Amino acid sequence: MAKPGAPSVTWHAFVTLHYKGTVPVDEQGNPLDDGIDTVYTLLAEMKPADTASMQWKQVFVDGRWWQVATRHLGAGRQVIGYDREKEQEITLAPAAGNILVRLYLEPLATQRKPPADCLPGGLVVEGTRNKKQQVWRLPKPTALPAVHYP
Repeated sequence: MAKPGAPSVTWHAFVTLHYKGTVPVDEQGNPLDDGIDTVYTLLAEMKPADTASMQWKQVFVDGRWWQVATRHLGAGRQVIGYDREKEQEITLAPAAGNILVRLYLEPLATQRKPPADCLPGGLVVEGTRNKKQQVWRLPKPTALPAVHYP
């Protein structure tokens, strides 16, 4: 939940496992990693006027802090995944009068202490609005179908 005075934000959080088709190995043929990438898709749905004063700072997820880069996606329907079994796109559209802002996560080089009140498996999003700190605590992201690369 955000602090009083925060813009109204509806959060959409998803996680997708990406399985590599080719996994790098060492000289003995042992895998250098497990071949699985975890990709988080984090979207903020809000009024366009609220985006001007909002600065997204950091997100805590999967035991780590991440820095945030944002992209305004607008009011249209967005493809957030693909279900190979059903052979259809998984889409999300904001409510009338709202837009979607995507938060791209990049690992922080210097980690800080985890938040004390993070929900199990959840996320914590930090930002500022008009120079006042805003914090949202989100539940565990929704799992999307895994992606398998050849």
